[in-house]
Amino acid sequence: MLTPQAWFLKELQLISPNLKPYYLAKHRKWLIVKEFPRRVPGITEYDPISGKHYVVEFVVEDEKHNPRPLDNRIIEVLKEIKQRREKNVSIEREIDEANEKRRKDMMKIRMDAQREFCKWLYKLEHSRTFS
Repeated sequence: MLTPQAWFLKELQLISPNLKPYYLAKHRKWLIVKEFPRRVPGITEYDPISGKHYVVEFVVEDEKHNPRPLDNRIIEVLKEIKQRREKNVSIEREIDEANEKRRKDMMKIRMDAQREFCKWLYKLEHSRTFS
């Protein structure tokens, strides 16, 4: 089995400590994988040598699906992917915060309307309309 160069492992750990390179001898390709604690059909793969399950995060190949070596370009692509994911998470967080603020505002409007209705109902019950 092939082993990646030490500099590549260090750079990969800086991107995410959960990521690991894995050589798939059957297809002669490198995979960037993340270990997973259990089997999930259709999502995880199993490594019989280590006895662990993993999720494939990235396949190191070119546009024509030919294998590529682990080099600095792969590190740059992984950094870009990480930045995009972080940006999407921050956008989703902003949307969630805006929705939560909107929900709280609507709840306040509803509570104020309910309070006003209760005041009107109390006044109606306790006022003398006919003598």
